[in-house]
Amino acid sequence: VSHTSGSGSVQTTDTSGLKVGMILEFEHAAGSKATLVAKVGTITLNTEFAITVYGGSADVTLAASSKAKLLDNPGVEGSDAQNGDGYEPAAKFNYIQLIEEFVSLTWTSYNQGLYGVGKQPGDILNYLIEKKMTDIGYKLGATTINMPRVQRSSSEAGTMGGWLWFLKNTAGVLSSNAGAAAITSTLLNVGFEQLKSAGSTDALTVVAHPIHAKKFTAMNQNITKVVGDAAGNFVPNFITDFGDVANIVYSAQMDKDKIAIINPKKIILRPFINDALKDEDATLPGSRMLRRRIHGQYSLEVRDVVGGHALITNVALT
Repeated sequence: VSHTSGSGSVQTTDTSGLKVGMILEFEHAAGSKATLVAKVGTITLNTEFAITVYGGSADVTLAASSKAKLLDNPGVEGSDAQNGDGYEPAAKFNYIQLIEEFVSLTWTSYNQGLYGVGKQPGDILNYLIEKKMTDIGYKLGATTINMPRVQRSSSEAGTMGGWLWFLKNTAGVLSSNAGAAAITSTLLNVGFEQLKSAGSTDALTVVAHPIHAKKFTAMNQNITKVVGDAAGNFVPNFITDFGDVANIVYSAQMDKDKIAIINPKKIILRPFINDALKDEDATLPGSRMLRRRIHGQYSLEVRDVVGGHALITNVALT
């Protein structure tokens, strides 16, 4: 925005969302807070609105590229109900992905124990099912991080988008460029500062590829701390410039040249209605080959992609 002291109006790039009676504060282009607090009057154009100086504050000229911030839109006693914004919040929906694995076993193998797996009929089949469940867990771990979002069609199975895919492919995501430098506490704190400025206070999980583990542990001890009181049970944490303690998680599925700061509570794997993962008999009639099918449909819900998570890109690989 821009404003000339005493003019009674503010120029802006867009007045969408403004309402008469809103109370605004202002920030100079250089970053300092302006003395002016104003009440919105008539919205004269889509790039201009009238103001009155509010609450005994001091009018001041605001140069171009200054910022206006909403303090509140106080209600009036005895007023009637007004129309709301009249639109639904913007959302980019994710797609549903079919998860499935199959297990096959001859009738003979079903009834005998092999390789120390078991002695009772069905022990081998149960072992194979457990193994497939483990495989599904590994694949879901990769899918929920970096899988592209592709719509299902007659020629495409379709996949849900992973949270990292959304961070890399959504405009306006909080991000910073490491400039091909190794990760440092300063770079991490840039990400946390971006999140704080955007109003996010609970994105406190740092996700990195294991190749960066030594860089984290080499940071100054008053920044990185270790908790846990048993051998082999040490968990590194990062203390931000704001005093918050963030967890550090390593995943081989994470891009090596990126580090993310996320809020896991806003990343939720949800089953399709009445189609959560289940194990069902899929043996064909009359077949001597026993078959099981483990299947279900899921999608990943990633809330607040813009403003709720941060991404550091172009991180050195060594």
